Amino acid sequence: MEKERLDALLLTDPPHVRFFSGFKGSTALLFITRRSALLITDGRYRGESRSVQHVAVHIAKRSLFEALGKKVHLPPDSVVGIHERHASFADVQAMKFHLPGMKVRTAAKLIGSVTSVRSRRDLASQSTAVKLSEFVFGEILDMLRPGVREDEIAAEITYLHRRFGAERDAFEPIVASGPRSTLPHACPRGRKLRRGDLVVIDFGCVVGGFTSDIARTVSIGRPSRRVREMYDAVLEAQSRAIEAVADGVRGKEVDRAARDLLTSRGYGREFIHAAGHGLGIEVHEPPRISPRSNDILARGNVIAIEPGVYLPRVGGIRLEDDLIVTRSGAALLTHLPREMIIV
Repeated sequence: MEKERLDALLLTDPPHVRFFSGFKGSTALLFITRRSALLITDGRYRGESRSVQHVAVHIAKRSLFEALGKKVHLPPDSVVGIHERHASFADVQAMKFHLPGMKVRTAAKLIGSVTSVRSRRDLASQSTAVKLSEFVFGEILDMLRPGVREDEIAAEITYLHRRFGAERDAFEPIVASGPRSTLPHACPRGRKLRRGDLVVIDFGCVVGGFTSDIARTVSIGRPSRRVREMYDAVLEAQSRAIEAVADGVRGKEVDRAARDLLTSRGYGREFIHAAGHGLGIEVHEPPRISPRSNDILARGNVIAIEPGVYLPRVGGIRLEDDLIVTRSGAALLTHLPREMIIV
C-alpha cells in the first residue's frame, strides 16, 4: 500500500473479504491499514467470525459503515483504496459520510496482484475444484441426447457440483445447443437437443473459495466436415495459446497466438471474445488475456484459455482449460480429453 500511496483498503465483496481475512459470511466490511486490519459484520455472523484469525472483529449493532466510522481513526485526507467493480456508489458515499475527509482511489490492480498468485493451499483448493468439475462433466455425458433440454443439463451440473462437495457453481452453467451455440454467454433455455446439434457446455464450481472454469463442445451425432475443420482450428488455436504461456509474457501475446491461428484458418472474425482470463477467487480476474492486455503473466498465476469460433447457420465451438503459469511455460490443471466428443 505504501508504494501505491494508499493509507488503507476497503473491501466489500465476499470473495475478497474471505481471501484476506478467512471470513466466509456474505455480509462484511474489511478495512486494512498499513498496520492493522478490521472486519466488521453483524450479529448473524457472530459464530462465523470466531474463526477469523489475525484480524480484529467488530459486530455492528446497526449500519456496518456507521460502525466503521466509530472504530477507525485516520488523519484527514487519508487515501482509501477500493475495488471499483465491487464497491457500489452507495458504499463509497456511506464511507465518505462516516469517515469524513477520506479520499477514494481505485486499488483494483493492487488487489488483483495479491489475489492472482496462488499459495500451495490455494492451489490445492483450486485443483480440487477443477477435478470436481471434470467429474461432473463425465457424469452428464449420458444426458447429452436428443430430447433433453438445455436447462435440465444445467440443473444437473449444479446438483452434482453441490452433491459432491462444491460450495456452489462458480457461475450459472452455460448450456447452448444448435443455433444457440453461437451465443458465447447463452443462458440455458428449454430448447431440446437435436441430432446434428453442437452443444457448448461451459461451467465451473467453487471449492475452498477458489473457482474452476471449463468448456467443452459436444456433437450430437456425426459432425459435418465443416464442423470438424472448425473444431480442429479451435483446438490448434488453444494449443498455440497454451504454448505461448510463460512467466513474464504479456496477456496480449497469448491472445495473439490463438487469434493469429484462427485468422490464418479463415475464422478471425468469428473469434469474438478474449482468448482467456485469470482464474481465482473470481471467475474473471487478472491477468487479462485479450488483444489489448498489457498484464504480465507471473509464475503462480492460474489462468483459463478459451478460444472459440461462432459461425451462423453452422454453430459455435469453444474449448476452455485451466492451467498454472510456471517459470518456463504452463502446467494444465484440467485433464479432460480435448479431442472432439461425439455422442
